[in-house]
Amino acid sequence: MLTMDGLRWLVREIHSRSLWQVLAVYLAGSWVALQVVDALTRTAGLPDWVPPGALALLVIGLPIVLGTAIVQEGVAPSGEAPRKPESSAENAHGPATLSPEATQKAPSPSPGPTFLQRHLTWKRALLGGVAAFALLGFAVTAYFGMRLAGVGPVASLVAQGVLEEREPILLADFQNATSDPELGTAVTEAFRVDLASSRVVTLVEPSQVQEALRRMERDPGSGLTPEVAREMAIRDGIKAVLEGEVVGAGSGFILTATLRATDDGTTLATFRRTAAGPDAVIPAIDRLSQDVRERVGESLRSIRGGPPLWQVTTSSLEALRKYSQAEQVLARGDELGGLALLREATALDPAFAMAYRKTAVVLRNLGIDRVREIEAVEQAHRHRTRLPEKERYLAEAAYHGAVTGDKDALIRAYESVLRIDPDDPAALNNLANEYQVMGELERAEELYRRNVAGPWASPAPRQNLVRNQLLQGNLEGARGALAAYAEAHPEDPRVRDMAFWVEAFSGDMAAAGRELDALVRAPGIPPSRRAQALMHRSLLLAVQGRMTEAREDLDAAVRTGAQVAPDLEHFYRMAGAWVHVWTAADTLRAAATLAEIHRTGLMERIPVEARDHNFMVTLHLAVDDPRGALDQLDRWQRELPQEFVTPSVRANRTFLEAWARSGRDEPGAIVAALDAFQRDLRCPGCEEWFRGHLLERAGRTREARDAWIRLLDRPPTESFPAILSALPTALEAVGRLSDELGDRDAAVDAYRRFVDLWANADPELQPRVEAARTRVAALEDR
Repeated sequence: MLTMDGLRWLVREIHSRSLWQVLAVYLAGSWVALQVVDALTRTAGLPDWVPPGALALLVIGLPIVLGTAIVQEGVAPSGEAPRKPESSAENAHGPATLSPEATQKAPSPSPGPTFLQRHLTWKRALLGGVAAFALLGFAVTAYFGMRLAGVGPVASLVAQGVLEEREPILLADFQNATSDPELGTAVTEAFRVDLASSRVVTLVEPSQVQEALRRMERDPGSGLTPEVAREMAIRDGIKAVLEGEVVGAGSGFILTATLRATDDGTTLATFRRTAAGPDAVIPAIDRLSQDVRERVGESLRSIRGGPPLWQVTTSSLEALRKYSQAEQVLARGDELGGLALLREATALDPAFAMAYRKTAVVLRNLGIDRVREIEAVEQAHRHRTRLPEKERYLAEAAYHGAVTGDKDALIRAYESVLRIDPDDPAALNNLANEYQVMGELERAEELYRRNVAGPWASPAPRQNLVRNQLLQGNLEGARGALAAYAEAHPEDPRVRDMAFWVEAFSGDMAAAGRELDALVRAPGIPPSRRAQALMHRSLLLAVQGRMTEAREDLDAAVRTGAQVAPDLEHFYRMAGAWVHVWTAADTLRAAATLAEIHRTGLMERIPVEARDHNFMVTLHLAVDDPRGALDQLDRWQRELPQEFVTPSVRANRTFLEAWARSGRDEPGAIVAALDAFQRDLRCPGCEEWFRGHLLERAGRTREARDAWIRLLDRPPTESFPAILSALPTALEAVGRLSDELGDRDAAVDAYRRFVDLWANADPELQPRVEAARTRVAALEDR
């Protein structure tokens, strides 16, 4: 609170400043004041006229402040004597005396303050500013008081007693006075969608309207004109009818809505908004529906809290609503629910390119139904010519990512999107993903951070930013990104999944396990997420050598995955084989799992385009079965249609065939093939977890040891399950190879970490733990 003493101090301070300093302080203070007012308008639900009102007061105050600064410059504050001019005779020894002649020539006292100096004072300017904003606050208070009391023009209909809260209102079809015959229907449906999110307005359901039309012996599919709507309202005891009209105005449109009392047709309220063109119709509908909701009695805070519809191209507003709902469902981690809504959106608009693109993205993230993914991408690409430029580039990028595999074309497409719209969330996230795969982690981080700071931030970039920080070895950065993710999306089950990875990378396996336990037990978790959580918990247990428990979770993951799609069942069975051979060095169990997959014909239940031959070949090689790997490669070559053979597929085949044909005799050739594979794909981390194993086979001990250390210290790949599954193998290898190289300290450290990791390993794995302990003791005795 500004006291008189504080006011005097402030006046003295202002007097001591120059005109430019006063201007700078005023402008800075005005900016801060406008930011505060804007934040309060959005969060506290202040009326829309408050920010312009505050701006007007600040603009009016500017000339007053500048005028006061000019008039008062050099004038002492009220109550203080003017400064005496310094005498040239005054020195360090005290003031000199004036001669009589000098006394006689002394100037007469200066005249008193002028009219402007008396009235344009800093005290009055400051008190006037305080009074002006107090008046604005009083106006806001009066507005809310009149609104709640049902008094005056701002009173809500609920407060006036005209309508009850959640009173049913009948929405008539908007009358169309434009050249577009479909616009009236489209506006009516969009208006219905917007009002459906209201907490105060309740519209009569379409099914009730159709039933009432049947009772009126009218065609249920006929339009609901204002006259028919009023008759229906009278029959069914509905108090109010909301009718509207769309009128063409040059290249734009005028949208009006009128709320009428049913009994006598009295106008309760009228509303009007304009749209500059077709692209501005939806924003105009949003504003018109907000006007209706406010007038009926909904709080401004509640009205502004509704999510906007996504800005993508479709001729069907209902399809747009389904797409927007899908985005919300996907943000909660329910991919299957999101896919169902996207399917409804494309059924409503078969040319809805962005819904097809999103479908492909979700399917790829789930790792299921490769055929449907490709079909969706091709549909988006096919309809790209009817899209605006930005969405056309998004469709092209998706096509190159899933079909052609042309990474340069994909990157160019996303860069083109960002030139048009620097905040586009899909382009920012997916371009960052490409950079991350290419090993350009800092560049990817910059795009992820831009994305999460943007207006359309979804969970994906927040999740990917956590991954990015882990890949850079920045554990604190990962924890900070995870905390922001959890705050922004508290209901997303993937938050706990990312928390698991953060704890696992930090080495706290107990904390990582608690995150997965909570995720598996979470009520209402989608089956795809539960299957993934079970698989990750199985992996975590296996990494600690607890293979018996790991197999139980693995079986549960397979069963749950089978409920989602055959693709997931197949994937989790292959993942189980991988864990056995790569984490526990149990090639017999891994080989048995492979034989079971072949015997049951699990792959045959999956469309040929979606069969994961790559993983199957890799598993045959991991269990040292090059003949089986070559057979699988041959089957891959025969079964996969040519249009699905991307550069990535060709590069994978070349590398794996080189490995299968070289066998144990030429491990150096396999390393060379791995280098070529990574160069071709511009993916330095792809299949990198094999490097140490292959180099050791080739007798390149120091290079092998260094490759394992790199895998432990700074993971080169986004495949977190592959990194984690290699942990015990990598620790054993670093200990063994450091021992061979005579690096005692490195060997002891790696062996100890392995012993700690497998402290509770199954009994059949304890001999490996004892061997490591024995080696530590021997090395420490040297």
